[in-house]
Amino acid sequence: MVILGNATVHDLQQDAEKELDVLIQQPGVDANYITLIGHSEGTKSCNRQSRKNK
Repeated sequence: MVILGNATVHDLQQDAEKELDVLIQQPGVDANYITLIGHSEGTKSCNRQSRKNK
């Protein structure tokens, strides 16, 4: 079970950035072909991340 507690949208965004960095470093992952999909608060993180990485 995940408890978000007092996590802010900024905290969630930072987590998403770290997760994406780990994914990109994996062998066989082409950073040019990553699709981000989110639900609820995750949609905000995906939108911010995609704008940041243009």
